[in-house]
Amino acid sequence: MVTPTPANVTVAKALTSESGSQAGIAEGGETLVYTITLTNSGGTAASYDLTDTLGAGLTYVSSSPSGTNVGQTTTWTSLAVPANGTLAVTVTASVDTPVTVSAVTNLAKPSGTPDPSCPSATCVVTPTPANVTVAKALTSESGSQAGIAEGGETLVYTITLTNSGGTAASYDLTDTLGAGLTYVSSSPSGTNVGQTTTWTSLAVPANGTLAVTVTASVDTPVTVSAVTNLAKPSGTPDPSCPSATCVVTPTPANVTVAKALTSESGSQAGIAEGGETLVYTITLTNSGGTAASYDLTDTLGAGLTYVSSSPSGTNVGQTTTWTSLAVPANGTLAVTVTASVDTPVTVSAVTNLAKPSGTPDPSCPSATCVVTPTPANVTVAKALTSESGSQAGIAEGGETLVYTITLTNSGGTAASYDLTDTLGRA
Repeated sequence: MVTPTPANVTVAKALTSESGSQAGIAEGGETLVYTITLTNSGGTAASYDLTDTLGAGLTYVSSSPSGTNVGQTTTWTSLAVPANGTLAVTVTASVDTPVTVSAVTNLAKPSGTPDPSCPSATCVVTPTPANVTVAKALTSESGSQAGIAEGGETLVYTITLTNSGGTAASYDLTDTLGAGLTYVSSSPSGTNVGQTTTWTSLAVPANGTLAVTVTASVDTPVTVSAVTNLAKPSGTPDPSCPSATCVVTPTPANVTVAKALTSESGSQAGIAEGGETLVYTITLTNSGGTAASYDLTDTLGAGLTYVSSSPSGTNVGQTTTWTSLAVPANGTLAVTVTASVDTPVTVSAVTNLAKPSGTPDPSCPSATCVVTPTPANVTVAKALTSESGSQAGIAEGGETLVYTITLTNSGGTAASYDLTDTLGRA
C-alpha cells in the first residue's frame, strides 16, 4: 500500500513579460506580466488560497485564472494545485504615468500570512528608469553683501542632480554664465568655452544625488543690473530666469546724477532773466539691481534764491539736502528744485549743481551742473584818450582829439547794440 504525503505548496514569483523598451525597467505606461508559480511537492492535491499585492506605482489590469481584485490586492481561494505538480497564476499590471517611485513591487503569499521581505523569491522589485532633475543655488560669496553680486567678488554655484528613479543615470549637463560673470573653475572639471561649461556622462546614482559646482568672478566695473547662471540638460532649451535652475543675483545699487533746467517763466529761453522762476530737475538713475538709499546735495550759485523742492529737502541758504532718497533697482527718481533769479541781475550767469552728499563739487558746466547765462546788460563810458595839442586837457584850436567809447556788457549774453555819438559845437 502506498500512502501519499501531504500537500506542500511553495510560492515563487517572476516578472515574465514587459511591453517597454528597457528590459528589467518599469517604464511609465508599460504593461508588466508577473507569473506566480505554485509548486506542490507533496503527494496530495492542494486547495490553496493565494494573495497578490501590487506596490505603489502599479495599477491592476487583469489576472489568470481570474481572481478577486480590490485596489492593489488580488485574492484567489481554493486554487487546485495537483499533487507533485505546479499551477501558474498570472497578474497583469500597468506602470503609472508619471513615474513617482524609484521601484515598483509585486508580492505573492499564502492568504492570511505576513508579507514576505522584498526583494525575495516571492516579491519582485523592478526599478524605474533614471529620472534626473536639476536644481541650482548660489552657495558661496566672497563679497560683503549677501545675495549681491559685487564687482570682483567670487561666487560659487552648486548644481544638484537628483535621480528619483531606480536606475543610475549617465547625464549630460550644460551650465551657462550670463553677462557680467567670468568663469573660474568647476568641480568635477567640465569643458569650458567662454561662458559655457559642459559635462558628459555624469554618473548620478539610483535614488541619489550628485553635486556639481561652478565658480565665477563678477566683472569690474559692474555694467549690468543682475548676473545670471543657469544649468540644464545638454541640448535642451534654456530655462526661464529666475527659476529652480537659473539663479539671478542683483548687482549693487549704482546711482548716477544728471541735472537739467526744465522750466523757465521768462520770455527768453535759456536766459536767466531777473525775477523769473527756474525749475531744475535732478534725475537719479540706478543701473544696479538693488534699490538705493541715496543722500543728495543741491547748491544754487550767486544770483539765485531758493523757492522750493520736491520731494521736500532741507534748505539752508543756497544749499538743499535730502537723506535716504529711495531710488528703485534698475530705475529712476526725479527731484526738482525751484529758484528765482535775483533782481537786479548782478552776475553774467547763474549756476545750479547736484552731487552725492559729502563729495566734491562737480565742474561747471557738466552733466550735474547747469550754467545759465543772464541777459545782456550794456553800460556806456566815454573818455578823451588822445590830444595833439601842447596843453593836456585843453582843447586848443586846430588840434586833434580822440575820444574812446567803452561798451561794457555785464550780462552773460552777447549784445547787439545801437550807439549814437554827438560832437558839441566849438
